[in-house]
Amino acid sequence: MLDFILKFLLGFLLIGLVVFFHELSHFAAARLMKVDVDVISFGMGPRVFSVYGKKTEFRISAIPFGGYCRMKGSIDLSKALSDDKKKMDKKESGSYFASSPFRRMIIYASGPLGNFILAVLLLALASSLPVERISNPCRVCVINDYPALFQYSVENPELETGDLILQMDGKAVLDYEDFTSRLDGKSHILTVERNGETIEVNLVPEINGDDYYYGLSLYQEAVIGRSEDEMIKSGDRIISANGKEIHNTLDLFSLSWPLNLVLASKNGRTYSYRADYNPLPFSFKSDLRKSSDAVGISALTLGIKKASEYFVNTMKALGAIITLNIEDARLVITGPTKAAQSIGNISTLAFNEGISSGLRTVLYLLSIVSISLSVANIVPFPTFDGGGILINFIEIFKKEGLRPRTYVILQIAGMIIAFSLMAALYFVDIHYYFLS
Repeated sequence: MLDFILKFLLGFLLIGLVVFFHELSHFAAARLMKVDVDVISFGMGPRVFSVYGKKTEFRISAIPFGGYCRMKGSIDLSKALSDDKKKMDKKESGSYFASSPFRRMIIYASGPLGNFILAVLLLALASSLPVERISNPCRVCVINDYPALFQYSVENPELETGDLILQMDGKAVLDYEDFTSRLDGKSHILTVERNGETIEVNLVPEINGDDYYYGLSLYQEAVIGRSEDEMIKSGDRIISANGKEIHNTLDLFSLSWPLNLVLASKNGRTYSYRADYNPLPFSFKSDLRKSSDAVGISALTLGIKKASEYFVNTMKALGAIITLNIEDARLVITGPTKAAQSIGNISTLAFNEGISSGLRTVLYLLSIVSISLSVANIVPFPTFDGGGILINFIEIFKKEGLRPRTYVILQIAGMIIAFSLMAALYFVDIHYYFLS
């Protein structure tokens, strides 16, 4: 139970930081638009600690989840309501209501935009962090040599099974994984090592509509990595199977079951082993290499690309909710409790693998939360940022502000909608923990 609570609190705090950044974006935009902010708070509920600036109270509140940004204007609204005014004639300097509809739109839009920018930065930072990846020498097999494994063929006459790729278009190839990540459906010039000689060959893809094929696969030596069978040790090599010499793993996988293996241990001793069924009780050896996805401008570009993809996917999920497509919606909807617990769980597991892996995971999770918050807030409901943008957009053309009473009614309606949505999300949590 304690473990559950600690992980929940970790996730709760991390989500809260993203929500607070949303409010900070409103604060920054309000000050930029010459609107005073009475209070900016990290957390909700009673005040725990505060520092007073020239015009703003910077507050830490009791519940460390999210926060709020309260702009100047409550006195304007109270006076207009008490006098039953149809519009606000007298407005305080620096009041929200004293600003133009266009400036108010910018203040509202800053929240979702701020969350999108935060997601971009988080994803850029995550892609810059080095992590351990599987790394195999860039030795290739030509799939035409293995018709039993591949249902198609690709003509690449200049490459041969066993070729070691050293360079691609003049740039060094780190490993097979680096090589495949750079394939883009275009022709390339490869520098390869074959039988002790270095030669250049052309790599030409076969195009089929939007798909492309190079007809290559990894040439992985049949050296044992991890083994679940005590008889077989890490570092042992399969030298033959069913009476046929084995040079790489594709040679092995091309054979029919059962497999009668002959292995050589590190000390040169050979022994037999029979494998009657798939999967094999061992894996094949691969090295590990520390690397990052991108750095600098490339990382920022990648962050923009991924954030945009998350945004589009979240919009599609929102569309499923709006159109009551329950089957699609329930796959992506989760309540705040389960979301916090899941983030806490995943983050804890990732940090067990290492600091870099943990940080990378947390950054990815928070970027998804940030995009979700951005999308949720552009919904055009009152009290939501999207509703504020819509109302002020209409005011630009009407050239007349909302009546104070109408403004209050819309705010109350928006709060009812917001609380109803929150109740629905908590019901999702209750169903998950107690009814499913």
